[in-house]
Amino acid sequence: GGSQTVTLTANKPWSVSSTQSWCKVSPSGGEEAAGSRISISCDANTTFDARTCTVTFTCAEMTKSVTISQATNNGLQVSKTTYEVTKAAQQLNIEVKANVKFSVEVDNGCKDWVKYNTTKALTTSTVVLDIAENTSYDGREGKVTIKQDGGSLSSTITIKQSQLDGLFLTTSEYNLSNEKHTLTVDVSTNVEFEVKYL
Repeated sequence: GGSQTVTLTANKPWSVSSTQSWCKVSPSGGEEAAGSRISISCDANTTFDARTCTVTFTCAEMTKSVTISQATNNGLQVSKTTYEVTKAAQQLNIEVKANVKFSVEVDNGCKDWVKYNTTKALTTSTVVLDIAENTSYDGREGKVTIKQDGGSLSSTITIKQSQLDGLFLTTSEYNLSNEKHTLTVDVSTNVEFEVKYL
């Protein structure tokens, strides 16, 4: 936003009007003017589109117009900031709304399993990431940052990938005598489990 001035000279009473509510003029009219300074003030543009406005000065049957052009508000947004994916290898599509050029940075901690693939320029952009299969028994988490080229705008997304499920017994077969026994079975697992008698 901001203000600019227009110098007006009129030999009769005059008035001025704006076609948009975000653009205001002061004063809005007066008597004869000889080099009077008219202030045109615009609100900040919080949208992601450039916009224009026409300010029209009227004096008797004569009109003069001034065109106001206001730049867009720079924006870079992602549709989601956290993605939870299965352990399988897959592609992840991230919708990005931006009116600035941007790049994609994969954190060093997950570069071995998250690869930047491409950006598809549609009405909104789609960043495609290749997610490798998780063959470990631990879930993992990585971050990808989408940054404005040469600017300060950025969005960071978090990718959480589930683990390979596993359940292991140290011994799967016991040969017992006919006496009473208490067995202790060591179980290694990363999932909830229950014990059933067959």
